[in-house]
Amino acid sequence: LPAWLWPLLTTNQDPLVTISLPSDGKVPLFLLLRATLAASMAFAELSFCHAIMSQKSETVRVMGLTTAVLMLFSAGMSHASGALLPSSTLTMLWLLAAAAFLKHQHIIFAFWAIAATLAIGWPFGVLMFVPLGLVVLVRERARLIRFVFLVAVLAASIQGVVMAIDRKQYGKWVSPTWNILIYNTQAGGDELYGIETW
Repeated sequence: LPAWLWPLLTTNQDPLVTISLPSDGKVPLFLLLRATLAASMAFAELSFCHAIMSQKSETVRVMGLTTAVLMLFSAGMSHASGALLPSSTLTMLWLLAAAAFLKHQHIIFAFWAIAATLAIGWPFGVLMFVPLGLVVLVRERARLIRFVFLVAVLAASIQGVVMAIDRKQYGKWVSPTWNILIYNTQAGGDELYGIETW
């Protein structure tokens, strides 16, 4: 998640944060954040399994039950679910997007896919959404122009919110998605955040 999130949650100076905590509220807030992330991951996993089990084929429904049992006993998923990491957040948003895909809720799929790509500042995750996105485009071919327009509006809205929050926190307009792409693709990108003299 973006670097501004933790300071925003730990300094009760922002009017958006109205949680009443003891004088040393950082530990309870940290635990609350981890519990919220874990509960969100549990919801995403249940949504994904429910979407599989709601399919018409009996074989696919059995696969949904098998997936639920495997996720239940997957120590890695359980341990990572409460971590404030881009990979954990991407996993959660992918599960929600895949559930929407299986239910043929294409706008909701697009929302989760765009949020996973733009909001967490980890654009490489878009590769996980390409195969499902191509299928969605084929399914929406009768209303393709309208669908692409709605997806563009969603993307602009999410990117605008992310950039507005970053503007408030950093005091300048920045795009984490653009910065990480520049950092990893251009020569000299390693100097994006400055260099330390020896």
